[in-house]
Amino acid sequence: MYANPAALALLGASHPGEIIGKTVFDFIQPEFHDVVRKNIEKDLEGGDSFPTELRMLRVDGHRYWLKAGG
Repeated sequence: MYANPAALALLGASHPGEIIGKTVFDFIQPEFHDVVRKNIEKDLEGGDSFPTELRMLRVDGHRYWLKAGG
């Protein structure tokens, strides 16, 4: 997995070691996993994913809303 500086900031990580070994699903509330999986599948197939608001979890445990996809 690749994470740029903006991704680290979104996740509240100060260095890559805080997220190495984790998947994107470690930072997404479980009730949003299915919609994110479907969007990833659409993207990998060359299709268009749809915008989704989902609840994220930062490395410090803080939860926040994020609009993704589309």
